[in-house]
Amino acid sequence: MNRPLKNTFDQIHADEGIKARTKEYIHARAQVRPPKPVIYSKAFRMAAACFLLICCCAGGLFYFLTPAYAISIDVNPSIELGINAFDRVVSVQGYNEDGKLLADRLHLQFMNYSDALECIMSDASVSDYLTNDETMTVTLIDDTDKSQERLTAVEDCISHHENAVCYSGNSEEAKEAHDCGLSLGKYSAFLELKELDPDITPEDIQGWSMKEIQNRISELSDDETRNASPSLEETSCEETADPSHHQEQKHKGHHWD
Repeated sequence: MNRPLKNTFDQIHADEGIKARTKEYIHARAQVRPPKPVIYSKAFRMAAACFLLICCCAGGLFYFLTPAYAISIDVNPSIELGINAFDRVVSVQGYNEDGKLLADRLHLQFMNYSDALECIMSDASVSDYLTNDETMTVTLIDDTDKSQERLTAVEDCISHHENAVCYSGNSEEAKEAHDCGLSLGKYSAFLELKELDPDITPEDIQGWSMKEIQNRISELSDDETRNASPSLEETSCEETADPSHHQEQKHKGHHWD
């Protein structure tokens, strides 16, 4: 113990035991060092940075692969494209056999949707349908505030193709269609047909082309119109069989004179 401290203790008039314990306590406290600040190693900092980078990349990848809207294309192949916020195709789903074959044959993943639409319409099987006066229905499925803008862009993409028409729908309608095993474009036509033929089922029309569905709708609509309106021949027979009608015509003729 240094001399000034010793002299101080010597001047304290206390029990020798208390002095001894006090000296021991002060000596023990002098040996305790303050904790060193935690210094993270370079390896730890690199690991933390890598973890943050992985999290950012995973979040970005998830956002990139998540469809923001969809486009349903129906001729006879029925195919639906999931499109992300960057207008890239991130999913391709066929809704009938021809649609599945088309999805497998074309490499549409990560294409811009306009290029994907052009690729589909240029496919030999689809071109054959269009040149044979078939109808192609393109339906935009979009719940966002950009739906009208996107619909106009899709219409521009198909405007130079004959027999192609464009509609819009929403995700709720698309879910109903998918639950029936149909794309939204074909499902909309199915609902129109079902009003005229209640016995028709989604399975019945799954392999039909859009033209076949429209032709069936036209046939049933014409039949319904004919059944609702009596023919000229029926009207003439009814007038001939109604004596009061003749009396009315005779009276009208007399009045005219």
